[in-house]
Amino acid sequence: MTTSIREALLHYVWKCKQFDFRQLKTESGLPIQIKSLGQHNHNAGPDFLNASIQIGKHLWHGSVEMHIKASDWYKHKHQWDPFYESVILHVVWENDASIHHPNGEQIPCLEIKEQVPKSILENYIDLIESKGTIPCQGLLSKQDHDLRYLVHPHLIIEKWQSKSQQYEQRLYENKRDWEQLFYEQLMYYLGGTVNKATFLEITQILPFTLIKRYRHEIINLEALLLGVAGILRESHIDTDLKGLKKHFMFLQKKHGLHSLPPTFLKYSRMRPNAFPTIRLVLASKLFQKQEGLFSSLMKAKSVKHIRELLSVKIESGFWYSHYSLKSKSNPRMKSMGNDLIDILLINVVLPIRFLYVKTHFADNRHLQTIEWCSQLSPEKNQLTRYFSSLSLSPENAAESQSLIHLKKEYCEQYRCLECRIGHYLLKTVN
Repeated sequence: MTTSIREALLHYVWKCKQFDFRQLKTESGLPIQIKSLGQHNHNAGPDFLNASIQIGKHLWHGSVEMHIKASDWYKHKHQWDPFYESVILHVVWENDASIHHPNGEQIPCLEIKEQVPKSILENYIDLIESKGTIPCQGLLSKQDHDLRYLVHPHLIIEKWQSKSQQYEQRLYENKRDWEQLFYEQLMYYLGGTVNKATFLEITQILPFTLIKRYRHEIINLEALLLGVAGILRESHIDTDLKGLKKHFMFLQKKHGLHSLPPTFLKYSRMRPNAFPTIRLVLASKLFQKQEGLFSSLMKAKSVKHIRELLSVKIESGFWYSHYSLKSKSNPRMKSMGNDLIDILLINVVLPIRFLYVKTHFADNRHLQTIEWCSQLSPEKNQLTRYFSSLSLSPENAAESQSLIHLKKEYCEQYRCLECRIGHYLLKTVN
């Protein structure tokens, strides 16, 4: 049984008081009374800091260290680390050695394997030895309660705070250029699963300063985006696009730009509306439509207003009757449809607005973005369908985003004891 136990379980039962506190004794028989468990330390040093524990007749203030086996103290070389000189209690699953400070003083030891409820231990073993898609799959299947309240809204806040850290790093690199950050994220998600990396690379060749400079000249805007993407380098160029190519060649020389190889963009296994050619032309129309697009999105008063700002169409010209350079199609309007706008809202506009508002205002109005995300339909994909089969069906996009974060940051890393669902299941499932 000891081989299946991990230190995370000891941290969990200590922090959440999930063990029998009555009649605790050290290895030498001294009674233990826990006045304060201390604060969980996620950095270097003992596991819990600033604890208050009465051992025998003396009240001690200091740190608590935990190990599966007491001998792990020496295995981890804590005897040479001054951080551990503050340890007043050694909490272990199995006491297999006597541990001493460098001055020879023995460290009081508490063995807790007999204090942890059998149900918690059994459920914990089920979690860490699970072969399911997520560790708690088996335990969740026994539940008939709606547990979505354990997922939302704290997980989407955590997800967006994590994205905010990435945004902050990028803002540091680009000297606080919010428009460039937005442009990069927008293009990344416009690229879709297959072309996102290439679309992001376009933004590194073609900065947003040039997009703004030529915003009022749609032919130059299209020429820049299609040219840098390598589309105008293809051997077969329709007569209608030869003028566009000339514009790009002039701008390329003027601004010292280079274009990507045409082979970088992929077209297979996607609907024509998602072809990179159509997405790039839609992007050019989006940038041309609204001056100060980023500022307008940050000041928008509703989700409806944001949808209107992101809504653009191709209703004439070469791309009205083409999806690619190679063949003509029946004339058809192409647009930034609702599904694509939702993707941009969920993954770009709202997360960036979350950070932007939080950065510029001292109140909690950044949390409005969570409420706006809750107004959007949940994402429909393999992961959300899987969670739905476990009675965790998301009712809106905020909940589906929370579940995506849960799977990636908790389930896949077996952080069950830090998860509210895992905490609930450990205590309740028989």
